[in-house]
Amino acid sequence: MMKASLYNPQHFLFSLRISLLLVLVTITWHISVTECADLPLSGEVGGNVTIHCPFHKDRKILFLYFQKGDTFVNGYYEDREMDHKKVQKWSNTRLDRGNNTVYMYNLTVAHSGEYQCHIKYRSGVLMVNKIHLSVTANYSKPEVKQYCSGEVGGNVTIHCPFHKDRKILFLYFQKGDTFVNGYYEDREMDHKKVQKWSNTRLDRGNNTVYMYNLTVAHSGEYQCHIKYRSGVLMENKIHLSVTGMCVFNLTFKNVFDCLSSRLIAGPFSNILQHYDGIILYIQALL
Repeated sequence: MMKASLYNPQHFLFSLRISLLLVLVTITWHISVTECADLPLSGEVGGNVTIHCPFHKDRKILFLYFQKGDTFVNGYYEDREMDHKKVQKWSNTRLDRGNNTVYMYNLTVAHSGEYQCHIKYRSGVLMVNKIHLSVTANYSKPEVKQYCSGEVGGNVTIHCPFHKDRKILFLYFQKGDTFVNGYYEDREMDHKKVQKWSNTRLDRGNNTVYMYNLTVAHSGEYQCHIKYRSGVLMENKIHLSVTGMCVFNLTFKNVFDCLSSRLIAGPFSNILQHYDGIILYIQALL
């Protein structure tokens, strides 16, 4: 029997398949994606965080993408400018290309989550580093309750506590669901749509509400809502108690004249009643 020739077409095709497979494996290895372990980071609401994307200094970078899920955050191409009109970067971030570091400012709880740093080298290798960012608010929506008291016909000053080193977005002072007074930091509030109480004045410099001409109806619980640009909402509760004494004046059409508690009782002040929280001194004026 004749021996198979070294140049047998079937043997040649088999060798060619092996060679192509090796080439394919080699190419696949060069463009493989290398994923690194998650890098845990933590930040505080209103604060900053520095995120470093690890890279090989001896390799030439083609591009860097820093993103959250499918959302682009920041990045660059090595050989050309990135069009940030088409691919918008986050305004609260800055990228240092020298060390491939992302600086993120004015953190909110919404910035928490998993980020990816994609670095592609000219060799074709793509490196992906995952960063898990956790943003916490140590004072997120704290509640502080104050107790204030006033007299019928008098005034009261209510101060809304706030952080002086943080920028305020708005302040709402309200009673239940009823708006009393407030402001937006960046624009005027339309008081035709949102009417403020006419017996109040707000000092924006120290976030203090002045309330005049008090009546018993002003008693109750108020809330002072302050929202910062960082996203933190602070709520302070104020319980206002308004008390006073009224004189039932028999000589003037039986009208209640509400005066202050410094009123000197008349000769018939031994007749005493409680009416809607007000002490009534029934006084006959001769």
